[in-house]
This record gives sequence, C-alpha cells and structure tokens, in this order.
Amino acid sequence: MQLARENNHASLTVEDTGQGIDNSFLPHVFELFRQGDASASRPQTGMGIGLAVVHQLVDLHKGSISAYSAGRGTGATFALKLPLNIEPKMTTPQAQGVPASLNEFTILVVDDSEDTSEMVAQLLRMSGAVVIGATSGEDGLRILAEKVFDAVISDIAMPGMDGFEFLRRLRQLPGRGDIPVLALTGFGRPEDIERARAAGFHSHVTKPFELEALMDVLQKLPKRPGNGVTSESGRMI
Repeated sequence: MQLARENNHASLTVEDTGQGIDNSFLPHVFELFRQGDASASRPQTGMGIGLAVVHQLVDLHKGSISAYSAGRGTGATFALKLPLNIEPKMTTPQAQGVPASLNEFTILVVDDSEDTSEMVAQLLRMSGAVVIGATSGEDGLRILAEKVFDAVISDIAMPGMDGFEFLRRLRQLPGRGDIPVLALTGFGRPEDIERARAAGFHSHVTKPFELEALMDVLQKLPKRPGNGVTSESGRMI
C-alpha cells in the first residue's frame, strides 16, 4: 500500500497478490452485482456489491478509483485519488444505479444471511422505501404479527423454517393474507420458479439479482392506504 500527495489530491495505491481479475471482467469490476465468477460452485460468497459501494463513496467525495490486473493469478492494483479540499455536499445524492421510486413503500426483507438482508434493505432504502430486516422465518412472522407492510421479500432456502413454510404461516396471520410476497433465492431453475409460483409467491427473483428486475416487480405492486409501517392499533411506526 502506498499513500502520497499529488498536487491537491491524496493518492492511495493498494496492490495484492490474489487471484487477479480477468481482462474481460475488468471494465465491469465496479458495477453493482457483477462478479467475476457468478457460478453456484464458486468458492467465494458475496453478491458483488463491495467495490460498487466503494466506487459510490469515492464519487461522493469527488474522487476517482481505477483497477488494473494483468489477468488471473497475477493479483490486482487499485488506485484511489481524493481531493484534499472540497466543499461538503449538503444533500446526499442518489447512489449510482439505484432509482428513487419507492418513496415510503414499506417492505420486510427475510433472509437467514444477515449481510444479505441488510444489503437488500439498504438498496431499497436508497430508493425511498421504509425497510425492516429479519434473519429467520420465525422473526419475520413475529414482525408481521405486529406491523403491516406493502410487500415482503423472502429467501426460500432458510434453516429451520424455509420460505415455503414461512409463506404458508404468513397467510394464516389475521389481516396478512393479501400481502404480496416475493421470493429472492439462489434457486433459479424453471421448476424452482414454477414451484414458488404454485406455493403462492407473487414473483420470483434469482440471486445474484439485477436491481432493475427487483425494482420492476416492486413498482408494480399497489401500496396500502396510509403509506407507512403501522401496528395493529393503526399507529404509524
């Protein structure tokens, strides 16, 4: 790692000796949900958001970041430049690639991966939604028993209570039978999609997912009267 001053910029260069970046993927390395290896058998976990978030943070500070690699097995180099003196922004701009079109739309995200649940929640919040996360079907049902949402996004392959059992029990909750539930899952075969629809999921989005696809489904859902997360007593949360 090297840190230096170049005129009115701070320059930070980070080099590693890891697996490197394939030349064909290098132009897309900072794009949201893009992964060099998106196969189900890849050894690394994650959904391809880390470098996209870094790029957005650098943009907010009026800086620049670039990546270089000679190919797989050669490591990678990231070069970051930030201005030393900038006027602070008074408002937070919209993150790149995240449309602000879910203003006050209330959503519950259920996923046994806390990282995934929080990542999806943060993206939807940047689009204007009011979002609560749950890391199990049991936790999701507890929240749903107390609060009303415009939509629920649920994983399917969860330990203990999977998405199908979660949906079945959700439909038994008083006043919750008509909430649209979207399946957000790594199972994307045609038979998986058909099973999800037959079970009563409103739609099926496969991980790693395109944000536009999820947004398109959510934008078409009707919002409940009141436009906010409410408790059984009708009090706005």
